[in-house]
Amino acid sequence: MEIVKKLEKNINHRKATFKYINALSLMSPSMIYKAMNKALYNPVKNDLKTSPAIKLMQKLQEDKRIKFIIIDEVDYLYTKNQNILYNLF
Repeated sequence: MEIVKKLEKNINHRKATFKYINALSLMSPSMIYKAMNKALYNPVKNDLKTSPAIKLMQKLQEDKRIKFIIIDEVDYLYTKNQNILYNLF
């Protein structure tokens, strides 16, 4: 969290969004997409019911603002086929 505060001080807030997610707080690794959607867009109703990765990526591409998402404990997102980490990076 400290690094997020330092980044926020050094970069104009209107041009960038900073969010922090601790992966250990998720019920399962696949919940990262909903956590990112909630952190970035704060939806009243989370609209990522089908294909959450694809819908989140579409939202990210449509929104041209710069986003910094720090995911702590990223090793929790490791799965057998590594599809979650692959989609994020």
